[in-house]
Amino acid sequence: MISFLGDLRLALRSFLRAPGFAMVAVLTLALGIGVNTAIFSVVDGVMLRPLPYADADRLVLLQHMRSDGKSGSVSFPNFDDWRRQNPSFTQLAAFRRDSVALTGSDLPRSLTAEVVTANLFETLGVAPSLGRGFAAGEDTQGRNHVAVLSDRGWRRAFAGDPAILGRTISIDHTPFTVVGIMPASFRFVLDNADIDLFVPMPRAFDLALANERDGHYLTTVGRLAPGVSPEQVSAELQAMAVAHPESNADRAVRAWPLKDKLTATVRPALLVLVGAVAFILLIACANVANLLLARAGVRQHELAVRLALGATRGRLMRQLLTESVLLAVLGAGAGLLLALWSLDALKSFMPTEIARYRELGVDARVLGFTFLVALATGVVFGLVPALQLSGHAPWTVLKDSGGRTATAQPSRRRARNAFVVAEVAVATVLLVGAALMLRSFQRVVTVDPGFRPEELVTASIALPDARYDDEVTWARFYRELLPRLEALPGVEGVALGLPIPFTGTNLGVSYAIPGQPDENQGAPLHLVNPGWFSTLGIAVKAGRPFGAADDAPGAERVAMISENLARRHFGSAGAAIGKSIAIGWGDGAPLRIVGVAADVREKTLEKDPDTATYMPFTQSSFSTLNIAVRTRAPAGMSEAVRATVAAVDPALPVSNVSTMLDIMGDSLRARRMNTLLLATFGALALLLALVGAYGVMSYSVTQRVGEIAIRMALGARPGDVVRMVVGQGALLAVAGVALGVIAALALSRLLAGLLWGVSSTDPLTYVAMAVLFVTVVGLASWLPARRAARVEPMSALRAE
Repeated sequence: MISFLGDLRLALRSFLRAPGFAMVAVLTLALGIGVNTAIFSVVDGVMLRPLPYADADRLVLLQHMRSDGKSGSVSFPNFDDWRRQNPSFTQLAAFRRDSVALTGSDLPRSLTAEVVTANLFETLGVAPSLGRGFAAGEDTQGRNHVAVLSDRGWRRAFAGDPAILGRTISIDHTPFTVVGIMPASFRFVLDNADIDLFVPMPRAFDLALANERDGHYLTTVGRLAPGVSPEQVSAELQAMAVAHPESNADRAVRAWPLKDKLTATVRPALLVLVGAVAFILLIACANVANLLLARAGVRQHELAVRLALGATRGRLMRQLLTESVLLAVLGAGAGLLLALWSLDALKSFMPTEIARYRELGVDARVLGFTFLVALATGVVFGLVPALQLSGHAPWTVLKDSGGRTATAQPSRRRARNAFVVAEVAVATVLLVGAALMLRSFQRVVTVDPGFRPEELVTASIALPDARYDDEVTWARFYRELLPRLEALPGVEGVALGLPIPFTGTNLGVSYAIPGQPDENQGAPLHLVNPGWFSTLGIAVKAGRPFGAADDAPGAERVAMISENLARRHFGSAGAAIGKSIAIGWGDGAPLRIVGVAADVREKTLEKDPDTATYMPFTQSSFSTLNIAVRTRAPAGMSEAVRATVAAVDPALPVSNVSTMLDIMGDSLRARRMNTLLLATFGALALLLALVGAYGVMSYSVTQRVGEIAIRMALGARPGDVVRMVVGQGALLAVAGVALGVIAALALSRLLAGLLWGVSSTDPLTYVAMAVLFVTVVGLASWLPARRAARVEPMSALRAE
């Protein structure tokens, strides 16, 4: 211990004698270790930590997989079959999200609710911190007017008042008794949303679909019995599904380990980011190793004296490694501060589909990781310089008054050059990846969504069952609301319907074309008003949009379809007009097609437009609809919409008020984050590689002053010296870029899943990045070359 403390004191004295070197080394390592710590905290929180449920490895998510590979929700009849007939589960629960209103006061409040089976908390292995969960049977009609608040809902709606327990609150004008409050640590990661309260099934909507096996709207989670695998359960449930081929023929049942399913969408991107920050750390290590090698010329005389006085090579190695580890520890301390700052910035633009992203932070696990990284980093970048410095016989150093030996310099020069080549290669890989992501993002944001999102303000309204219990009352409310919205100042159009593109909601129904095979195909259904297409800016390709006559009582039942659906079944948009389509909504009777609308990207810009069907909402209304208002003054329209709805029904809250551009921006959060991070890491890698190349070339010029002076004394011109130095730097850059391009091509498959519209082996990107890197490294070499060209031959030779 005494010897170790002595090594630390010597290391600190060494750094104090060269504060510039120590500061540059610590900052370089802080960048490398800091970004690794930040990304590890994300990976640890999202992928490595167990879910906050008891025996979470036995929890599975059950989904219907459609023939096109897309996963879907589960119908209540299928869920009920699984719950009653499958012994492979100890518990099986279901839930769906809903928007409800906290009523009974002057100002109604919109709350996000999960409508759940009574055994959901028992299935997850969690319990309320106050009160109780749902009792058996409380998800049956007549006993389901109880509620459990989340900690967020408790504090948001009731100011954290513990007296709320046992009291009756009004939800959608229906009394509910609060029976429990969940702990603050509980996060409903299954839905990954900010939930305010939980209420048990069934409500009226669930009762209406209780016998419809085509109504897929439930998310189902199960706890496996001991010894049962997800694959075994999938096979058992698939065998049960074939008993109902009319609705399950094109759907396979799949049981996913819950944690795998929750992280499936973000795992590829996180793994790419882990690789990127590991490369950043390698570049930082190479830079610091080069700094230590450059410092070798100053220190080798000191170390030779210590060897001559009896110090062993092992003792010197230990001293040098202590210095490098101390540098790494100091860099790790600064890196932790960088990680704390960057985590706060990361969470501000992190996509909401990343489970538990709000809980990310620096804890004991992250601190332990940072310590191990610092220790390994100190050994990695310190080992080669330590071997170089302690590996020469003392007399070969001491006989040279300058402290440099002919035998020492070539080996150090080769090591420094090798580090530069490695830095450039690794930085090229990151720069190519960043360029591909940037090109992909640019392609995505310029995609035509099929409508005009500018100047659109959207909102949602959910009519409570207690006062709006059928299609007549739904239609009456919207007929009263529509002219009031259209009369608002600055409003150019109003769309009422469901769903608004990019809002995440979807009415998936089956359809059939009379007289054609392949009946009961699937397509999203939109219930819309006549102003839907003009307000959203959706072009009508053939026929006509819905009009006022379609809203009249007793009007002919009509439909519109998307252009891709028309091409699939009728050959062209025009050929579909006047034909019939049967949509699995309402009575399912055939409807006459009166118009064909342009294809619209409904969920994300990256996915091709789905086929779509449209019906007038007054002919087949729904209790929940979206509002879209086109206005040139969107900033003040939110409050105007709320006030207009309140004028029709003061007890009705308006939720999800936003602009369409913001909604579309949210759909790009994951891609934007991945692109921004990779671009940042690419720029950081480029900067570190350039600093490394500049340092090596600058030190090389310093060491070769005598040689350059002799060349100039013998007739070499300044331009010849510049070309010599820049050529040496360009040669290192070309070697590094060549290795980097080969590595990038080998790793391109890892990035392919994150790209859209751009190949992971796009030759233009590779060539552009290679030329860019060689050019900027050449410029970095030009600065030392200019200094070398200004050497005065006689002055330099006298100094030698």
